Amino acid sequence: MNKKSKRISFIISFIPYILLILTGMYYSIFGYQGMFSNTLYYGWSGFEMSVFWITLAFTLQIPILPLCIIWQIIYLIVRHKEKRGNNDNRKNKIK
Repeated sequence: MNKKSKRISFIISFIPYILLILTGMYYSIFGYQGMFSNTLYYGWSGFEMSVFWITLAFTLQIPILPLCIIWQIIYLIVRHKEKRGNNDNRKNKIK
């Protein structure tokens, strides 16, 4: 993978989090009916419950969120090492 495709995949790895927040906002406005109750939750409660259950589904049933977090950490570590290596080379050239 070249640098451009790595950067694009890094940006794409934030899409599940954006969808999670947008879904939470949707359910806070239009209400969220809990899985084990007949009550509709609005506002912060609806946001909180929907985000909790969707996060649970994206973590346990389909491990999307853990894979995204792992990819983001790996990308940032590799990028930091590359930048640090470039800075070390520049310092050596100056001396």
